[in-house]
Amino acid sequence: MKNLKKYLTHWFIIFIPALIILACAKPAHLNITYQLPPLSDHLKGKTVVIIIKDQREDKVVFGDAIKAEFQNQDNKFGLSLGRSPDNITQAGIFHLPALFKEAFKQRLQNEGVIIASPPKDNMAVFEIILKIFQIRREGFNWITQVSYEVNLTRDNQLIAREKISGTSERFKLLGRNTSEKVISNIFTETLNQLDIKKLFQQAMF
Repeated sequence: MKNLKKYLTHWFIIFIPALIILACAKPAHLNITYQLPPLSDHLKGKTVVIIIKDQREDKVVFGDAIKAEFQNQDNKFGLSLGRSPDNITQAGIFHLPALFKEAFKQRLQNEGVIIASPPKDNMAVFEIILKIFQIRREGFNWITQVSYEVNLTRDNQLIAREKISGTSERFKLLGRNTSEKVISNIFTETLNQLDIKKLFQQAMF
């Protein structure tokens, strides 16, 4: 009986601290939830190929003041898709350019667009060019600067273009989960700012 108690005590001493360490460890990636607009069939039957180009001059996402909060960050982002408050699904883990590509893929499909792969001759290309994506903190505020453009091309000819650029400011609350919600809101606003229906109307196809 004494040996059993000694054995259990030994494992208790090892096991409990390990659980505490795991519970306190920060995830290796930041989780972003992208809230899709209401489902639509405005562009039903349209077909495009998606490509992404990362043309950011500065590929550092977080400013020095908030790097410590995400010190274990592996430069990847977990993407979840919100179709309603009660319907959120995980899409995967991506580097920033692939995150934008996957989110726009879901946005296009949400509008009824068919995503083709591999591309075929005379097929329209939905080209995303990422220019800036930076998040910094000034005092108690999050400052996010985002810039990207979307080109619709066919046979290497530009047929429509839309540029999105802006700066958002949010009050910084404590806690990683709160930070992820703030960044998720900014990411959602940035992507949904693009008027995809208008872009396709401009392209006249």
